[in-house]
Formats: sequence, structure tokens, C-alpha cells
Amino acid sequence: MEEEVTGKKIDNFHDRNWVSMTLENARREYEALQCIKNNMGYVPSPLGFSTNAVAMEYFEGVPLYRAELQRPDYVLDSILGTMRIAYKYCGGLTHGDMSQYNVLVNENEEIVVIDWPQANRNEVTLLKDISRILEFFEKQYSVERDLEEVLNYVKGYS
Repeated sequence: MEEEVTGKKIDNFHDRNWVSMTLENARREYEALQCIKNNMGYVPSPLGFSTNAVAMEYFEGVPLYRAELQRPDYVLDSILGTMRIAYKYCGGLTHGDMSQYNVLVNENEEIVVIDWPQANRNEVTLLKDISRILEFFEKQYSVERDLEEVLNYVKGYS
């Protein structure tokens, strides 16, 4: 099994030290949150990290899949805007697991995108992240967006 992780090939995760992997994940998540937040993206403010844990601000909300949105276009635009910030201002960063499970929404329909330890700089992952969130909004709210246009927007081409 060969898998792409942060630009490096790893032949087998079972051969890697689990402790070093969790330490690396915490550092990667903290750095991603810090860069995105510093550039006005919708993520929790990182407060610090130690060993394998990241401390961040509390956000009162529910996962996107449990929310009943009144303004789904607005929420989708907020998510895509955060993805654009990550990609354009944080060196081509993509979430790595973007879905309705990793977006929290509050009663004012403000969002934060959570769960960034698997963030990477992989174009295939970016396309999967965008496709997954667009599919959710199309299925749940009949909000349709052109995949190529959204990809160009996230990459900062439009």
C-alpha cells in the first residue's frame, strides 16, 4: 500500500512510529489553523499545542450535517472561502477530509472548519475535498455549483 502524505511517499503506515505520527499531526493541525486564522479564515483560533493535542477556542455549534440552514449558499460560500484562504495564503494547503462532519455551524449560520491534522498539499485531495462538500450541498439543499469554477476560485484563479 502506497499513500501520499504531505508530499512524501509512505510505503506502510504500520512501519512508522505511532507516537511520532501523532506528534506530527498535532503540529500540522496547529500550523494549519494558525495560518488560516491569521488570514481571516473560519477556523477555531489555535491556542497552542503540546505532544499530540491542540488547544483551540471553543465554538458553540452543531456539525453541518445536523444543521437546518436558512442560507445554505452563504454557508457554502464561507466554507469555500476558508478553503481558498488555506490554498492561496497557506502554501497550497488543503483540508484533507472536508465534509459535512468537519464543519460546525452556530445559530447565526457562522461556521468553523475543524479537524485539520490530515491537511496536506495534494491536488487530488483538494479536488476530493471540493467535490465532497459540493455533493453535500447539492443533495441536501439543491445548491449546485460548477466544479471547475469552484476549483478555480479556491486556487485563486478567479
